[in-house]
Amino acid sequence: MRFARSRAKWTVALVALALLAAACGTSDDTTTTAAATGGTEATTTTAAQATTTTEGETLAGETIEVMATWGGAEQAGFEEVLSAFTAATGVEVTYVSERDLPVVLPTRVAGGNPPDVAMIPRPGIISQFVDDGVVITYADLGVDRAAIDGSYSAGVLDLATFNGELYGLMTASNSKSTFWYKPASFAEQGFEVPETYEELVAISDAYVAAGKTPLSIGGQDGWTLTDWFENIYVRVAG
Repeated sequence: MRFARSRAKWTVALVALALLAAACGTSDDTTTTAAATGGTEATTTTAAQATTTTEGETLAGETIEVMATWGGAEQAGFEEVLSAFTAATGVEVTYVSERDLPVVLPTRVAGGNPPDVAMIPRPGIISQFVDDGVVITYADLGVDRAAIDGSYSAGVLDLATFNGELYGLMTASNSKSTFWYKPASFAEQGFEVPETYEELVAISDAYVAAGKTPLSIGGQDGWTLTDWFENIYVRVAG
């Protein structure tokens, strides 16, 4: 059976898969959960609004929907994890790959039909859900915060902490905006590695003046350009 979705509020978590077990409550547990970016090791939960499995216990017959942006090899790897979760808990998992998740997820939330778990690629999206009052905290789920604090750095926890409450955990991180350069070329031109955007622009201009192409990027897929832009924008505009 599917989890009931009668509550207006749901959970957004940059979750560990352990939270999936926490989300699988008894049949009258109507909290809908969703999860945000990343991956993490198992978190400890208590039996407040959620029921975790114990040795020999099964939640066979329960189902849960997980939404994330992963496709291809990443999706195949994640589905192996979900299969192991199903084998351990009896909970059947439907995975939804949604490349445009930041657009689709708010639409599903507004329509009262969010996935049970959503791996959100940008923590800032959670802030809007918090402001709209449509998410609940880890504490509301009965998750042991002491165990979380002892397992993660403050920087990781800050990513999904709003108004002093924790709404998620980072489950994966990627460095997707690295500038690779040729040291020999820099030495030939007398350049030092830039530390500011202005220095980067000056080096680019100098390469152009020398008749060289300063930058190359695979622009067929939009994410390569948007990732660079986001990083530059944050550093320039705050």
